[in-house]
Amino acid sequence: MAPAQAAPAPRPVAAAVAPVAAVPTANPCGATGTDMNGTGCRYATVGTDTFRAPYYQPNVTFTVYGARSSGTFRPSRDWGGMSQGTLRLTPGADYQINVGGPARGDRDQFGGFNGGGDSGRTSIENGSVVTGGDGGGGASDVREGTYGLLDRLLVAGGGGGFGGINADRTNAGGAGGGANGIDGDNGIGSSGGGGGSQAQAGRSPGNAGSAGRGFGGTGGSGPIALAQSGAGGGGGYFGGGGSGAVVGAFDPSGGGGGSGYITPRATDTSSKTGGQVDAYPLPTDRLDIQGEKDGRGLVTATWPGGPVSANVSVTASPSGPVDPDSIVTLTTKVTTSTGVTPVG
Repeated sequence: MAPAQAAPAPRPVAAAVAPVAAVPTANPCGATGTDMNGTGCRYATVGTDTFRAPYYQPNVTFTVYGARSSGTFRPSRDWGGMSQGTLRLTPGADYQINVGGPARGDRDQFGGFNGGGDSGRTSIENGSVVTGGDGGGGASDVREGTYGLLDRLLVAGGGGGFGGINADRTNAGGAGGGANGIDGDNGIGSSGGGGGSQAQAGRSPGNAGSAGRGFGGTGGSGPIALAQSGAGGGGGYFGGGGSGAVVGAFDPSGGGGGSGYITPRATDTSSKTGGQVDAYPLPTDRLDIQGEKDGRGLVTATWPGGPVSANVSVTASPSGPVDPDSIVTLTTKVTTSTGVTPVG
């Protein structure tokens, strides 16, 4: 009888796991955002865009600047405000970015994008139209969900419109928030628009439209020839009020600034009222205070570090006999320091 053969010794079974990529390579900055070397996105184009939360870093800091009333008149009191906060986002989810615009039109009579109120209009005898105050600056904001006004996470208010025409613009519009917007200056015979707050829009002495949630009031219209129309309020969490018109005096009032907002979910928060010199880090293309050179708003989304990848290898040693022709399945779980499950 042939001697019995011993069972084969267990064979180690090695399995290599493919490299785990921490993030897809898709650009998170949307159509107009500028990539900041893999650590953020910068949005300086007036209008609406999309930010996609990185898979590899859910904690994103947003810094939001509202637009000023006019990019052509230099006093700094009509600047938009600044709001900043860090949010834990849903990886891969899209968030809406709105960059506020300055007042528009050949006389800056129309309010800026995202809530800036128009100035009033005054008809004169020959049928042409002149305007007194400027339109208000638009707010800048970040939104989630269905992107409605109630879905805003951070808001920076726009500045209220200046009063007057040409060199007669002597009364400033109120600065945007920050927290609350600032009242516009009173003129001779007319009242400035009120700044928006966290609970309500600014008062609107103007007779052409009150401010509301998200938009500034319209400046009052002069009732007779050569009256100076009122200025528009700034857009914001709640808009600033439009100022009143004045008849026969070249000292019209300014519109109120819009308020800002930061969701209670945010951490490391900061807010500043527009026009506060040296309140913020100054990008090289920023003017001396805030906002873009031509009065536009600005939104940045930043995070620490860029995407990373890791090579993961796993070696398994069976505890019992294994058929050399059998298939062994290994399941691994990889975690990251940020708590985000890697992809790839």
